[in-house]
Amino acid sequence: MAHFGDAKGEYRGLIYRSDAALAEWLARKPPEAVLEPDLPIIDPHHHLWDTPQRGLYFLPELLKDIGGGHNVVSTVFLECHAMYRKDGPVELAPVGEIEFVRGIAAQMASGNYGTCRVAEGIVGWADLMLGARVRETLEAQIAAGGGRFRGIRHGLAWDGHESVGKFASRYVEPDRQRNPTFREGLAQLAKLNLSFESWQYHPQLPGAIELAASTSSDPSGSRAIRSRAGVSSTPRASHDACMRALARGSTPIGTPKALAILSAVMSSWVGPMPPVVNT
Repeated sequence: MAHFGDAKGEYRGLIYRSDAALAEWLARKPPEAVLEPDLPIIDPHHHLWDTPQRGLYFLPELLKDIGGGHNVVSTVFLECHAMYRKDGPVELAPVGEIEFVRGIAAQMASGNYGTCRVAEGIVGWADLMLGARVRETLEAQIAAGGGRFRGIRHGLAWDGHESVGKFASRYVEPDRQRNPTFREGLAQLAKLNLSFESWQYHPQLPGAIELAASTSSDPSGSRAIRSRAGVSSTPRASHDACMRALARGSTPIGTPKALAILSAVMSSWVGPMPPVVNT
């Protein structure tokens, strides 16, 4: 029986990666000088995984990427379907990812691999369509994280056109954010002082605005809303208008834990396009 996030089948991620093509492209680029080598940096988003579809990206690969002369003092791990439990209740499968990443963090905490505090923060995944029952998963992740677990990311990306929709890593129905059961699950995060991050295509930003507004009445609720827009034919003006509306309306003044992270991967690129990789 397949578990949530089982990565042994067809890879349905945001990108199609080729380590060999990426390495060849990077080798053609001259090294860039480090401008501020003493500036402390937190890497806010990276993954760790080992699958046939995405290749191997563990601690040695991460340390190589961040070891180019910049002062990366700590990192935040973002969920990526890695190392889900194969045994036990399916709703607790994502706890395995937290256990795995905490182990990587413990390696760094030993001091044997450098001073960077890798995975000082961990953002996992839990099935909010469990409704209130998702609290059991969240509490298990808090325990597994040993003080590092900060919240979850739950993708809401959907597009009716196969050429766009195929890049969503999980299947969801349109407008899932309006589902009462999903909202019930979402409400458990604030009760546990956990953050929420969503990503969706930019035509779905009105739904992100609506979701953010629905939680603004709870001053204890933490949320992070992230938009990823890549291969969409929606006019740029529509995207920009939605981003401005989200920035204006989703983060009420006086609610310090409410955070809107506005980011987009644009479909245009100046110069030769590199082989795309998301780590």
